[in-house]
Formats: sequence, C-alpha cells, structure tokens
Amino acid sequence: MFVRFSGRLLINVASLNTQGASGTNYIEITKVPVVLEKDGTLLVEEVPAISGNMMKHYHFVHLVELLKESRYNKDKLSKDDLKHVAYRFREKIDKEKNIKGDEAKLSDEEDILKKFATADIHGYLAPKTQNRRESLIKFSFVIPCEETVREAVDISAVTQNRVVIDDKGNIEGGGREEGKAMMIFKRQYASALYGFASAFDAYYVGRPLSNPTTPAIGNNERKERAKLSILAYINLLGGIFGANTSRGLPALEVRELIAVVSDKPVPMAKHGFYSDYVEETIRIMNDFAETFNIKPKIFVYKKNGIDMEDCKKKYQKVEIEKCDSYIDLINRVASEVENGIK
Repeated sequence: MFVRFSGRLLINVASLNTQGASGTNYIEITKVPVVLEKDGTLLVEEVPAISGNMMKHYHFVHLVELLKESRYNKDKLSKDDLKHVAYRFREKIDKEKNIKGDEAKLSDEEDILKKFATADIHGYLAPKTQNRRESLIKFSFVIPCEETVREAVDISAVTQNRVVIDDKGNIEGGGREEGKAMMIFKRQYASALYGFASAFDAYYVGRPLSNPTTPAIGNNERKERAKLSILAYINLLGGIFGANTSRGLPALEVRELIAVVSDKPVPMAKHGFYSDYVEETIRIMNDFAETFNIKPKIFVYKKNGIDMEDCKKKYQKVEIEKCDSYIDLINRVASEVENGIK
C-alpha cells in the first residue's frame, strides 16, 4: 500500500521552528524563500516555515507512544525511542538490544527490522557497519499557501521576560547584576494558512529494502506497524509538534486534507501550498490510474465542503470519498492500509 497526503493547516501565533537564537536574546522563527507567480512573473518571497525534519520527528514521537501500547510491537523499541531520541544507532557499536533484551546485528537489515519497529518505519543509520535504511515516511516543509503570502501572513516579535528570585522571594541581584535576574528577550511568532505534503510507502513495512521480496516479520506485526504509522498523523496534524509549545501552543485548525491510497506506487499529492492542490491531486491520480490501469482511492476533507458529485463525474478512474473530519479521514486511510497489507 502507498499513501500520499497533502493539506492545509490554519496556524495562529506559532513559533514552531526557530533559528539564530545562539548568543542573542532575539529568537527568530525559521524562514525560507518561495517562488510565487503574479501576472505571469515569477517572484521570490521569504516566508515563515516549519521544516520537514520537525514534522518527521514529531510523527516519530507519536508513533512511539502508540507502539508502547500496541499488541505485537510494544517490545520492539530501543531505550532511546522511549526518550523520543530519534537517532539510529550509536557510532561504535555493531549490535543493539531492544527493551525486551533481544539483540540485533547492525550489519543485518532483516535482523534490525525484527527487533526495532521505529527503525523499520523511520529508517536508520548504523555508522560502524555502514548499514542504512531510508525512511518510509517523508514530509515536506510546511509553508504559507501561495494565495495568502502577500495579504495574510504575519510575523511579529513579542517581548517576554524571565525572573530569578532568592529564597525570600526577592528578585536576585541589583545594578549590573539585575540583567541576569530579570532577563528580557524577544521571540518571533507567525500566523498563516500553511500547506504541506507527506508520503508513506506502507508496502515496504517489514520488508528489507536490500531484498524487498520477502517480509522479515509476521503479517500481524506488519499490519500493526502500518496502521499505527497512519494513526500517528492524528495528533501530529492536531497541533502536537514543534518548538515552544509549552508557552506558545498555537491556535491550530486542520482546514483541508486529502489522502490517496493505492496498492501500486502513485505520484505525490500536489503540495497544499498551491491553491488548486485538491482538484489537481485528483486529476493527477485519475490520469495516472488510466495510464497504468489501477484504481486508487481518494479521501477528501474540506471544512467548507467540496462538490463530490461533480468530481466523481469528471474523474471516474479513481474512487473518491468525502470525510466529515480530518480524524475520520485518517481512520479510513488506516483501515485501508491495514486491510491492504498482505
């Protein structure tokens, strides 16, 4: 099974990715250049962004939490997984034990898949043995949508302070030392409608990429890993990701989400950055399905609705289902993937 996601998140007052904070009391959010087309001319604008690395890390975090309570894979975790540390594996070792005590040879991809569920889904690197596996989960940068960049993206700096008190409740220090006791700092926050895209090649769950013809683990383990990998998107897209959430949890809403599920490889869904991404994703999948004689299933959630009958008449090579919420959509995708793992 192959899954493609794209969508839009309305994120207000967020500081989810930062940069340039070392040695300064001014903390900037991450910004990247994007190319926009206006009146036939291509223009470059700098916009706030959330990195794919940030999104991938928090998908890993939510997947670990689900695996801890799972039936078949709860022991297929490392001590680092439990601490939400996502590196694989340490530099000078050629063997590693999971929390159950089962040892894996880090020169053997099949053995690693048997012992570590997260290494299966999110990939790994074993430096000493020069053995690696590419992640089955992929994320784009999350960036403001093209039609909103000029009018509806705002970045502002908020002044904050940190106070140190002594055992009597007084602010410590005085004079020149007062700056240490009551430190003023500024942090940037951004508000925008953001687009993103993601992919999950569930077919390869439990299969060594070095020899994908035969799975290394049982079908129940594979189904569970694949299903939980999809369900991990629920908390991720619901806003549990990013830096500064302890004191700057954003006001976030999933406005739109589209998912494509196929038992054969399919192209990426068009990134949510583009204003026409929903219909263009359906069009791309429809044309691809006609070319290769396959029948992908497409799930769509839009807060403001979508004319499903019109889409179904125009694009008859794909199955299109309307969902009531983004969680409903993810649950349906998870069921499709679980049932499709063979």
